[in-house]
Amino acid sequence: MKKIIVFLIGVSLGYSASAQNNAGNPAAFWHDPVRNRKDPESLKTVKDFLSAYQTGKKEVFASYLTDGIVWDEPGENRISGKKTSKHEVLQMLDAMTESSAGSVKVSDIRYFDDGGNTVVCLLHWTAVQPVGRILDVLNAGVFTVENGKITAVKLYSDNIEAENIFWGQD
Repeated sequence: MKKIIVFLIGVSLGYSASAQNNAGNPAAFWHDPVRNRKDPESLKTVKDFLSAYQTGKKEVFASYLTDGIVWDEPGENRISGKKTSKHEVLQMLDAMTESSAGSVKVSDIRYFDDGGNTVVCLLHWTAVQPVGRILDVLNAGVFTVENGKITAVKLYSDNIEAENIFWGQD
């Protein structure tokens, strides 16, 4: 947990410095030089998974998940909790789509990896519900990859209260 907190503080400090250095170009923070080099297998797997999710290719992104994946979604809402199978993860993603009238998306993504089997991503999530609730949060996601498949995901939210309100209870 201390490593994640230190990482998030580092991301925050990096964002602050980047914002100061790129005051006229807020999108410059999201420039990701990691995307311009040969990807280790784990990084390529996570990138391909998130790209398939962004473009709505459910069968493709599902193919990157192991059957016994452990997905830990933060909060106390209808999508939060620990999922322990591909089926449960896909049900959660379907619930997110349904609850947001199909508007949920992950737009900006920043990747961090050390060449091993763990990839950390900073993910910008947005969604709007027909009743007018808006979701606009950052998540840090820790992805574990083995043999080209995602075996575990742990997410951290920058505003868990907003997520709890947006997703609500069953």
